[in-house]
Order: sequence, then C-alpha cells, then structure tokens
Amino acid sequence: LVRRHGVGLFVAPDVHQEQVALVCDARFLERGDDASPFWSRLLPLAWTRLRADGCGLVHHLVVPDESATPEEVLGSRLCADLRQGRIHGVLGVGLPACVVLWLERLDIPLVAFAGYAARRVALDRALGVRMGIDALADRGARRVALWSADPPDGEIHAMAADALRARGLDLDPALVVDAAIPGPDSAPARGAMAAESLRALAAPPDALLCTEDTLLRGALPFLPEPRLPIATFANAGAPLLFGYERELIRVEFDPARLIDEMVALLRSPRDGDACVVLPPVLRLPSA
Repeated sequence: LVRRHGVGLFVAPDVHQEQVALVCDARFLERGDDASPFWSRLLPLAWTRLRADGCGLVHHLVVPDESATPEEVLGSRLCADLRQGRIHGVLGVGLPACVVLWLERLDIPLVAFAGYAARRVALDRALGVRMGIDALADRGARRVALWSADPPDGEIHAMAADALRARGLDLDPALVVDAAIPGPDSAPARGAMAAESLRALAAPPDALLCTEDTLLRGALPFLPEPRLPIATFANAGAPLLFGYERELIRVEFDPARLIDEMVALLRSPRDGDACVVLPPVLRLPSA
C-alpha cells in the first residue's frame, strides 16, 4: 500500500513487480584511488538491466566473514525479506560460502560472480592472459614482465607461466611485481614504484603484461621512454586508461555483458548447475 497525503491509501503500482537483490562484498566497492572501475559500474548497469526487464532492484553491501552466520553477514532485515518472499532472486558478488548455502537451502534463485554457487558467471582470465602474452610474443617479445594484484602463488602467475611456456618462453621471477610489493597501499602508488623498479634491473624486460588496470595507470607516467610494448587487462567503457589507446594492447572485460549474463541466468529455468564463462576481447593499439 502507498499513502497519498490528504487523499487516501492505494495499492502500490509496483505490487506485482519482482524484486532482485544485488548483494555485494563491500570491499569490492571501496572508494579512493585503489577502486577498480569494474566494480563501480556494476550497480548502475544492474539497475538499468533489471528495470528494462520490469524488475526492481535492492542493493546490499556485506562484509563476508566465514566464521559468522548468514544472518550476521546479511543482516536481519534482508534475511526477513528473503524468508518472506519479498526478494525473488539474488545476484551475489563475492558472497561467502555460508551465505550461498543458506540461500540455496531456501530455494531462492541465485547467480554468483567472484564466488562459487551452483549457478554462476565467471571471467575467462586464463584466456585473457594468453591473449596478452600471444600479442606481445607476436611483436617479438622474449622477456615479458608480469604485474599483477595476485600473490606469487596465485593463479595469474600459473596462467602466465603456462602461456609463456606455450610460446617457448619462461617467466623470470625477477620480472614479477605482485600485490606483495612493499610500500603504499594505493595501487597507483605501487604502480609508480613498479615503474621505477624497471630502471634498476640489470636485464630489463622487453614487454609487460599487467592484469591490474589501476596498477598500470599509476605506472604509465613514470615508465621510461620509449615505452616497451604493454598488454593490460581493461574494463570496456571505463575511462581509467583513456589517452593511452595508441600505445596499449587491451584485453577487455565488459561489465555490461557480465550483468546481462547474470540476469539472463537468474531468469532461466533452474535445471542443474550452470557456469557461464565470459571471454575477453582483444583491442590492439589504434596507431
């Protein structure tokens, strides 16, 4: 019901509208220089996509804690709405396993990203790494540096080593910069430090693969001229790397397509597990 002051009570015009909750790990949407434009674009894209489908959207930020109960993670109000059927589906971003299992036990339609669930959408990062390394190797690169936000034992390093090995090349540990780099917490500041570290290498790289656009954006003004060939992960439509299109090989992931696939999977019949893996698009320098 809705009330119009001085007129009366009426049935709300959206009484039959389905409501979808976008439940997101708050750490992905942190503010400041370290925030990736990928995450900040998800909410408006989800809002636009669901409105086009005639659905309403409620947005909830959570701080995952595997030692907490689902009610403690989600909050009592959202849990009540889910139990009482006021929320008809959930798009989960970075949800902990305890929440995913709780939602699945309630038989609430759920599609996850950046986390595991029976129905989920993922980005094909392995293909992205391979695209970037192949593009660099095709330009004659033999010593490829790797800049990543993953730790040294993370999957990105394994993907890069495999892709280089397929081209008859090796990943030199001396050319790897990762999330453990000492110094400032800000990714752009770490990027500036990474750029300076190239000057100190006795045997510098002849190409660079970066899987973190905020790290590269901080490094670009400090890289020695002429700049070595660079392949980087990027977000379609994001302004972070604008102005460098003539120089960069971009492996683009599209947040709009991610939301489209999540909503389509949410609305599709639930007949077993399903995983949609989205490939990136290779954008070569415009010059």
